[in-house]
Amino acid sequence: MKRFKNILVIVDWQKDYELLLKRTFKLARRNKSKLSLVEIFDKLEDVQRPSPLHSIHSLHSRQIRRIYSEGIDSEINKLELRTKSLRSEGVDITVTPIQGNPVIEISRKVMRDGHDLVMIGIEEKVDEDGVENPLWGLPLRLMRKCPCAVWAMKPTPVRGLNRIVAAVSPGYETDRVFLLNKKIMELASSLAETEESELHVFHAWMLHGEAMLKGKIDNDVLEGWLSREKAKSEEALDRIIHPFEGKITKRHLQKGVADILLPLFIKDVDADLLVMGTLCRTGITGFFIGNTAEKILQKINCSVLAIKPDGFVGPIK
Repeated sequence: MKRFKNILVIVDWQKDYELLLKRTFKLARRNKSKLSLVEIFDKLEDVQRPSPLHSIHSLHSRQIRRIYSEGIDSEINKLELRTKSLRSEGVDITVTPIQGNPVIEISRKVMRDGHDLVMIGIEEKVDEDGVENPLWGLPLRLMRKCPCAVWAMKPTPVRGLNRIVAAVSPGYETDRVFLLNKKIMELASSLAETEESELHVFHAWMLHGEAMLKGKIDNDVLEGWLSREKAKSEEALDRIIHPFEGKITKRHLQKGVADILLPLFIKDVDADLLVMGTLCRTGITGFFIGNTAEKILQKINCSVLAIKPDGFVGPIK
């Protein structure tokens, strides 16, 4: 996956980030990428709020600044030591602390330093219905607003990326969507090749307005429209996947709503990674991920590589 040459990795000093670093280091070695590791810390003024940290707050403000600064330095030094072996191999790597709103500060760093991928670990979370949904909090906010691709990675200590799913939308044949579908396939197929993974290509098609038409027009007419819509979707899907035929395990064309069918499909094939686009057609600032994409992300339980279209401009300046 040689597209990514300038990778930003978000390290949470309060959590175990070893698996994230191993995956990142492997990608950097293979692509000869630059790596920028960032650790996120609260701003000092947030730490100094008296209520939860009354005993610390009672110290002299100079002592507070010194203690907090030493704590940040200690965590950065640990990460510097962890990356020593990678530097000895010639990998260009930096370690930087970031303070403040993580979405804003990371997005600004991406724009300032030209990063083409942000990698972040995710943890499993069980919602009120007992359904696991790891993609919450910071990873999802970054997918909404960060101007480059975001890889939210679920820890997989036992298995690697055995099955990759590329979700495409061939029914919307504007140049922008076609190029986004092409980028999804390029990245997914390249990653599947290097990881020796299965690659499944998924698309959900439907006849818009079918529910309203049932019972109001002749069934033979409706079936004819459905048949033509399916054929149109098959033809569009073939155009997208044709250059990658030798790398695809199987294509999957299913009738129905994508945000319902895709999460079920991912669970059925036991996918390790979903590669998908985050193109929004509403143009609402701050919601660039797209309504369908966000509904899907709220329901799945695997790692996600979310791809932005070329020329994407986020809401953060």
